[in-house]
Amino acid sequence: MENKNRLLIITVILAAMTALVSCAGFESATPTSTTSGHMGKQGAPEQDLEQDPNPEQGIPQDPEQDPKQSDPKQEPDDDEKPTPEPSPTPEPSPSESPTPTPEPTATPTSSPTATPTPTPTPAGAQSFSAALGSINAKAGVSASGASKIDADEAGLAVDVDMKGLGANTMALQAIYAGASCPTPASDTNEDGFVDAVEARSAAGKIFLSLDAKTTSARGTYRYSSSGKAQREGDLKLGGRVIIVHGVPADTELPETVRSIEGLPAHMTLPVACGKYMGQRRQ
Repeated sequence: MENKNRLLIITVILAAMTALVSCAGFESATPTSTTSGHMGKQGAPEQDLEQDPNPEQGIPQDPEQDPKQSDPKQEPDDDEKPTPEPSPTPEPSPSESPTPTPEPTATPTSSPTATPTPTPTPAGAQSFSAALGSINAKAGVSASGASKIDADEAGLAVDVDMKGLGANTMALQAIYAGASCPTPASDTNEDGFVDAVEARSAAGKIFLSLDAKTTSARGTYRYSSSGKAQREGDLKLGGRVIIVHGVPADTELPETVRSIEGLPAHMTLPVACGKYMGQRRQ
């Protein structure tokens, strides 16, 4: 009887121990609630809440059981996601640099060529010209030539160009107030020569005396002179005549050939005459 009691006690002890071992194994196999920070949704056991003295600090996690470290595929929370950096704007490569648009080249404007302003002709400006022919060819000369006069308020410019005169001879020249050159008909004493006195009957008195010239060895001369008009009528030259005087000193002349101004007859004998024809200069 006593042995039965012992066996019964041993059996109860073994059964109790087996039950304890079974309970301990069940508790270790059951994981504690370690969901990632979402305890309120699943509900924590009361014993855990009673053991946590500071609920604001949260439940410490086992590093080996941290879902963030154990599951590398788990995406972080929105607060923990890194902010993406803005991608830098690519700079254009030298080959892609835009070709600058060429600025339009300004067409140079050709400046107009300045036209020289002609010098205005003074009011009343005129030109006169005369062709001179021979007189008294019997004296051994056959003179001819031309004369030109430009006249305006500023004065006169006279040009005379002669040929066919005696060599190295003093030539006197003057513009007469008359309108006609002497002709053979002017030889009133019929000595065959028209002397200075007879020439005046056709040409009139001397209007303007010109300087004397000495001819060249070929019997030519060129005369040019200018000056202010001394009188108002000096510009009225149209229709007036010019006479050139003078033959060589050894020319034989009859005693009936007269002279003027107390000069020898060979110096005043007319040899050429011309009449001025004038026109207003433009």
